[in-house]
Amino acid sequence: MSRTIRIELPQLHAAQASIAADRSRFRVVVCGRRFGKTELAKTTLIRSALHGFPVAYFAPSYKLLAQTWREIVKTVTPVADRVSNGEFRIELMGGGSVDAWSLDRDDAALGRKYKFV
Repeated sequence: MSRTIRIELPQLHAAQASIAADRSRFRVVVCGRRFGKTELAKTTLIRSALHGFPVAYFAPSYKLLAQTWREIVKTVTPVADRVSNGEFRIELMGGGSVDAWSLDRDDAALGRKYKFV
């Protein structure tokens, strides 16, 4: 018997939804504080990972990475096969994965391939 697991993602506002729906290879989002850039990133990353793709989240420093990482882990834990907080890596049941990187070093994620960053 198959069990359905529901993952609750935040509702995106109209401008966020427009960006999320854009299928361009590269998207650069320039907007002010409180727009919801991090929520948009988390939602888009998680959706891609749930579809079986490798994705990554990059932050300028560990301090800025930590809170977002905890929120991503909390959201996807019901469908996670493996969560490594030390490696900042989550492997999901459907084959997708989420990596998180601090850009404190120049060679962060060197040689890695991701469907969405």
